[in-house]
Amino acid sequence: MSSSVTRAGAVLAALEDHQIKTADKLAASVGVSPRTIYRYMRDLRAAGHPILSGAGMGYLLKERPSK
Repeated sequence: MSSSVTRAGAVLAALEDHQIKTADKLAASVGVSPRTIYRYMRDLRAAGHPILSGAGMGYLLKERPSK
């Protein structure tokens, strides 16, 4: 598995606590630049992950309804 896939997975795992996190905070926790976080978020959303964001607010993984 490529290291970028591993890091994108780490970003997704960091969001699983359903707390808002900024790109800077996520970047520091994974060891990449904020710009890389923006790309990961684009790719994770395209893969169907319910990630919410707002300019200047940060990112939040939306809780999925339990079945």
